[in-house]
Amino acid sequence: MSTCSLTVSTGSLQSLPEYEADDFESIAKLGMGFFSHVYLAKYQNIRVVKKVAKDEGNGELEQMDNERSILRLTDHENIVNMVAELPGTNSIILELCPGGELQHYLTYFGRFTLSMTKFYAREVASGLAYLHSQNILHNDLKAENILLTQMGHVRITDFGASKVIENCEVLTGMEGTPGNVPPEMLTEAGYSYPRDWWSFGVLVYQMIAGSMPFNGRDQLQTFMAILMNEPTFPEYVDKSTRQFVLELLDKDPDTRLKTVLSHEWMKSNDSFAALDTTPRINVLKRIDPGYKKTAERRRSSVTAKFLY
Repeated sequence: MSTCSLTVSTGSLQSLPEYEADDFESIAKLGMGFFSHVYLAKYQNIRVVKKVAKDEGNGELEQMDNERSILRLTDHENIVNMVAELPGTNSIILELCPGGELQHYLTYFGRFTLSMTKFYAREVASGLAYLHSQNILHNDLKAENILLTQMGHVRITDFGASKVIENCEVLTGMEGTPGNVPPEMLTEAGYSYPRDWWSFGVLVYQMIAGSMPFNGRDQLQTFMAILMNEPTFPEYVDKSTRQFVLELLDKDPDTRLKTVLSHEWMKSNDSFAALDTTPRINVLKRIDPGYKKTAERRRSSVTAKFLY
């Protein structure tokens, strides 16, 4: 697989303030993932998210440790900000993204307009490109792992399955969500950064078409569709969008589109539009009457640790 050009980077290795787990008071449970529970919490009058690993003996603590180590290497406006590491515990503290999951909006609207799809495609691609520049493979990109700020901007989250790729190594094994895994993972041919761009292609298709590009009655049929089928598009999807998605969903990782941000589809003059997150913020206010909207972090998280 000749898909990797070595980037020499040690990441940002952020120097985070030191806090204790008890410094953060849980207010309400926001949700639960496969490996962790997620709580709305506060430090003094500042709202944050407390992510707590489950303790069921299925590698949850290892996932949490991995996420902690990955987030120490990141500093980008489209990557969720780790507020406190809490080393040696089963928890980490993340910035609160009051807009919630991108998946919520896809479920509510069914699909996005072209301008909205491009807005979110650009921000997600910017975050992915940054991760790859830091030798990080996200490894489970999907709408559930994309959070929105109060202004509707992207924060990629959930780095439990992420990998640091050293010396252009090719990874093996099966990780991620069945509908988003690439063909090379299913055939055990080995995978690397193009794995993320495949998942990005699935996401763009989902935003514009309102469904997944590969489907089956069960997991095996879904995997067979990924290996054997080409995506079909609703009639309203324009030619340039179809071509862009097909280049991302190229079954050969060596020829799959990787220079995504410079692609003509991303550089068009369409007016981009963010989602209105007000309804989700109103839900948050009902859960936590003390919540107040704050300024938006659109700069280095190192200098904005607890301001937003």
